[in-house]
Amino acid sequence: MQKLDNIMRVLHIIASVSAKRGGPSQAALQLCGSQRKSGIDAIIATTNDDGASKLQVQLGNETEYSGAKCIFFDRLATRIRAVHEFGVSTELKRWLRSNASQYDIAHVHGIFSYAPSVGMKVLRQRNVPYFVRPSGLLGEWALKQSPLRKKAFLLAADRANLNGSAAIEYKSDLEKEEAQHLQLKAPTVVIPYGLPIPTIIPDATTRLKQKFKLPRKQRILLFMSRLHHKKGVDRLISAFHDASPPNVTLLIAGGTGDMYDHYLQDLAKRGAASASIIFCGFVSGEMKQVCLQGSDAFVLPSASESFGIAVAEAIAAGTPVIISPQVPLSKFVEKHNLGWIAPPSVASVTHAILKAFSNDSLETFTNTREHGRDYVNEHFGWNAISDQISHMYHQHTKQKT
Repeated sequence: MQKLDNIMRVLHIIASVSAKRGGPSQAALQLCGSQRKSGIDAIIATTNDDGASKLQVQLGNETEYSGAKCIFFDRLATRIRAVHEFGVSTELKRWLRSNASQYDIAHVHGIFSYAPSVGMKVLRQRNVPYFVRPSGLLGEWALKQSPLRKKAFLLAADRANLNGSAAIEYKSDLEKEEAQHLQLKAPTVVIPYGLPIPTIIPDATTRLKQKFKLPRKQRILLFMSRLHHKKGVDRLISAFHDASPPNVTLLIAGGTGDMYDHYLQDLAKRGAASASIIFCGFVSGEMKQVCLQGSDAFVLPSASESFGIAVAEAIAAGTPVIISPQVPLSKFVEKHNLGWIAPPSVASVTHAILKAFSNDSLETFTNTREHGRDYVNEHFGWNAISDQISHMYHQHTKQKT
């Protein structure tokens, strides 16, 4: 598997590394960066997708991006939404055909889009062993969205691609279980997402309240994720109206700029807590950590998740969480008393919000502040996860000579 110079070359393929595309895109960057620090020659082949726009990056040449080595290719510009989201890039396909065989291993992130699907086909043709992260897209909820198109895609392309992989890398036992009905033939492994442990920002709470001009005694409930209907943001807003907890602001961080954003903003205006709901748009960098560390609680009432990276990030920031059982980290949260579990219904989320901001929740808040960071580092820190991925590479591939 290793080359004569004893340096392993790993090619990551993903449709987009834009922060607007959520946790899996950022996890790919972090994995690539972590591998390079450990002496692996890892690179990401991707497009310049940035949601509705394009990343301002150099195309066709290796470049450093967010701590990882990447090579970007132009995504086809089109007004047809389905084609836009599919992320066609003929330049990426051409590069893969010419260069894929130079790598010892490939790691493919996602399915049902152009880059991973074309990538897996080329890798099979070049006999390069590859691992696939479905990123929740084989789950029950995901397959119900555009079911005919995804069924046709599985039959035509991605079933063969998945079966041809060295292994399918699920992020949780729940994700693996939900895909069993597909009866895929490839070996499977379960490895959680890794994440860096953040630097503590001592004045995060003060800075966050100053940023949004909130009173000193005001408490903050944070939602930070893509504004996608599977995330349950509409249920959250309705539940917050029903709960109307005193001296609590709901801060919603994220956005796509499409009609769903406008629907959520309109919903926020029509209820008892309208004056206590703030949409702050997409946040990143230090401001993201200010939000995570400065908030009193984090909420994600999602209908489906492969893992829940934002939940782990919140716990690492010392912030307790309100999440649904459909978030695989729910058992971890229950075991270590790091928050509250609420089924994804308005009534259940309402109850959880009221419970979180009651006097009975002090133990959970204190425990998460004092121990959440250590729990996340132990189970999901990059040292632990990198070792598991290296073991997967060695266990499921034969030595290349």
